Amino acid sequence: MKHIMPEVENMVVSGCNSHLCNYSVVSNALFKLKARKADGTHNLMSDALINSSPSMAVHISLLFSAILIHGVLPYYVLLATLIPIFKSTKKCLNAITNCQAIALGIVLSKLLYIIITYMYVTHVIQ
Repeated sequence: MKHIMPEVENMVVSGCNSHLCNYSVVSNALFKLKARKADGTHNLMSDALINSSPSMAVHISLLFSAILIHGVLPYYVLLATLIPIFKSTKKCLNAITNCQAIALGIVLSKLLYIIITYMYVTHVIQ
């Protein structure tokens, strides 16, 4: 696998660099994910991506490059689970003003957010 990674890395990088994410960007973004976080839909833990093999970063970079080139997100990346959090237990629990929702998103969408933010910041700075 180690002899394939540089070849795939060159294939991912060759093109418009502002629209593609390569292996190094994905591997750096994997280390920025918070550990022990789960999404609400697929029960995928962030630790599974953080501790995965380097070949996973290659496959994620190819997936995200295709997403950025074609401009289409798969349906599962857009999913989120809304969980109600009550502001106060002393107030009426049925009142809509006493409830605040948090969204548990997909770990891959968080990773894509980190990559797009990094790419945007480096593009603006340069």
